Amino acid sequence: MGSINIYINDVLKEEMADVEANWSEICREAIKLEIARLSNQNREESPLDFSKNHWVMQSFEEKFNNEQTIIKPYIEHSDPKIRNTVKIASEWLAQMKKDLSLARVDQSFLSEFVNGRRKIEILEPGQNWRSCYLQVNLQFNVVYEDNEAPIDAEIIPDSALLVSSTDNKPKEKSEFIYLDLPDLKTINQENIKALPAEVYRNFKRAWEEFVGDTDDLLSSKKLKQLWSNWYYPNHDFDRLLEQLNEYDWSNMNQVLTEEQRDFLETFERESFSDGFDDIYRAFMIFIAQFIDGGEFMELNQLDPRRLNNIWLDKKDNLPELPGIYFIINERKIYGLGITENLYEHCYHHPLIEQLEDDKNVSIAYITGTSIHYLHQVKSELIERFSPFIQGI
Repeated sequence: MGSINIYINDVLKEEMADVEANWSEICREAIKLEIARLSNQNREESPLDFSKNHWVMQSFEEKFNNEQTIIKPYIEHSDPKIRNTVKIASEWLAQMKKDLSLARVDQSFLSEFVNGRRKIEILEPGQNWRSCYLQVNLQFNVVYEDNEAPIDAEIIPDSALLVSSTDNKPKEKSEFIYLDLPDLKTINQENIKALPAEVYRNFKRAWEEFVGDTDDLLSSKKLKQLWSNWYYPNHDFDRLLEQLNEYDWSNMNQVLTEEQRDFLETFERESFSDGFDDIYRAFMIFIAQFIDGGEFMELNQLDPRRLNNIWLDKKDNLPELPGIYFIINERKIYGLGITENLYEHCYHHPLIEQLEDDKNVSIAYITGTSIHYLHQVKSELIERFSPFIQGI
């Protein structure tokens, strides 16, 4: 087998080292796709018209998706060996679905399927080889539970967050954005403690065990970016850990949902033999709060209704920790706050006091953060949510 050298920069090399993968196989597949793209870029791409003559169209999945049917899927390939490749129809279809879902096919290759120009041969038991064209019909489905009564509403650009009634349109009201943060000195990035590669490997294993695959997994680069935003050399992490431990498993439902606790337990089981410093556990408690429905919610994708929350009359159970909070009901954001102490800040909160008799209002929050992180994300949070904050 031949070999080649591929040159990459140091940053990419470091990211590759943090991920368990067969990079030789990945590079081979990428080269194959590029060869196919260059070889086919001048081919006719207009769709074939099967409405004329006597074409018979059948569902491949319904009629041929079995172990008794075999196909030659590459009969127009330039390589004679590949042209004569024979595949079991069901196995080939399963692999094609996987490749399509993971975007492992190039544009010209996909165009063949969409335009019905992919020629194949099919052999069914007791019949001769039959030449066919394979065509993919793309279909978009919307799946939802039909359990909601209609309301008068309008579409608000760029908001997948909340539906607002036409009688109460969202307005930008900065007086309902509450910032309660101490000033921080600028830090040198060189003083940020590195996130060990073992943390990401264990995070990846835990995610795969917990979710079942790694399709929606955070990249190593993204996790390191979150770490650099969260970690602050001068932060009192001992105090943070002490406060988190006060809300440990006996009362962790004040910090994490059941799904998030299950993920954290999975991560800790994977990390048991590594003897990590508790600071990484604190970081993972913070990370776990963004997990919902087997997905990781980016900061700019947060829906406050999907966060852990507490009713206003239970605000005494808020942790004495830095955090982000939203005052919400099912369809409305009353206010947004960023504070160094959720409990103290919300205890005599003017907006909460005005709404405390409303049994449908709650405080949704993310905690376990550092003050440094809150300073890093406050502008992004305000820009993202201020158009939807309605006050009272």
